[in-house]
Amino acid sequence: MQKVLSPLTGYDKDGIVFKKQPPGYGAFHLRPLRIAEDIAVIHNWVNRSYAQYWQMQNTTPEEVKAAYVAITETRHTQVFMGFYENKPAFLLECYWVMNDPLGKYYDVRPGDYGFHILVAPADAPIRHFTWQVFTVIIDFMLSNAAIERLVVEPDIRNEKIHVLNKRAGFAYQQMIDLPHKQAYLAFCTREQYAIARNKPEVHDLLYSQQWQGWGTFSFRPLQIEQDIPLIHDWVNRDYAKYWQMQQTTPEQVKASYMAITQAPHSNAYMGFYNNQPAFLWESYHVMKDPIAGYYDAQEGDYGLHLLVAPVETPIHGFTYHILCTIMDYMLQNSQVKRLIVEPDVCNDKMHVLTRRVGFEYHQAVQLPQKQAYLAFCTREQYRQHRQAAASTILH
Repeated sequence: MQKVLSPLTGYDKDGIVFKKQPPGYGAFHLRPLRIAEDIAVIHNWVNRSYAQYWQMQNTTPEEVKAAYVAITETRHTQVFMGFYENKPAFLLECYWVMNDPLGKYYDVRPGDYGFHILVAPADAPIRHFTWQVFTVIIDFMLSNAAIERLVVEPDIRNEKIHVLNKRAGFAYQQMIDLPHKQAYLAFCTREQYAIARNKPEVHDLLYSQQWQGWGTFSFRPLQIEQDIPLIHDWVNRDYAKYWQMQQTTPEQVKASYMAITQAPHSNAYMGFYNNQPAFLWESYHVMKDPIAGYYDAQEGDYGLHLLVAPVETPIHGFTYHILCTIMDYMLQNSQVKRLIVEPDVCNDKMHVLTRRVGFEYHQAVQLPQKQAYLAFCTREQYRQHRQAAASTILH
């Protein structure tokens, strides 16, 4: 049996195994988990809504303690408490994949080590703080010569961690069905990490798609502090009346998007065209949204909203390519069985656009804020309409 080795040969007088102070930030350090001292803090973290992917919500302190006693008693896993400026800031689990059930899902190597991280809820958000935590952890692990490749298996729905992983150089290989989640398998060597760290930071992109004759459409998770001034400008324009945020203040727009991004069932994204801000879109799981009360909702139903940036000179087909980029991204997730839109009955431009990509209109519903049509699109409907569009272009 082999155990994850501490990257340092020993602990200092305070039990600290690793220290780092990134430029422009305070000091980070890690020490091994202390059950009696740390469980109360961890219990608080794992029961927050943002920690849904940690899969320990609605647990008692005793259950959390029992789980970490079991984890720390295994011969292949270590758990560390991370601190920022001497305050608890993150939790890290490291494991040797050869002795872990994950090793049964791919051709594992002796130097493969996996890890899980949970960042503490932030009282006052610090720009790029989670990225700094992530690099501290990777630097800590890769300082151990026994570790040749890092492995992660994030839930396919956990888009925020996908952004971090890809930014750090992780290459996503395949999707796997674990007993408790559907996950991606991703790997990162020292070389991949070094290359990624030396790349210029553009937008921390989650998804990018090149369209022949058009250029590149891409998007990343919304960054509240950075994006709200621009969004506030867009939503207060006359053309954005169906977004229903006109005559709002920046503070009101910020509060709305903090609620959307912090909810466990919804996300918001800033979109780019050739690296320039070009659209805003939102996704949501219908079963956890009020819209589910207006029709016979199915578990695989996911909704979307789209707002395109104001343009001086409209380009025919521009919004169509944006919507196709979004749908291509959403439909690569096998949990998404059907896409839903609920546009205002008066929004004729959106009706034309959504029908063009395959949405089938069913009924009108009276929502609290508007009268809307309910429209649905499956993978097959989308595929057929894309093929028809391509055939039209070719002929």
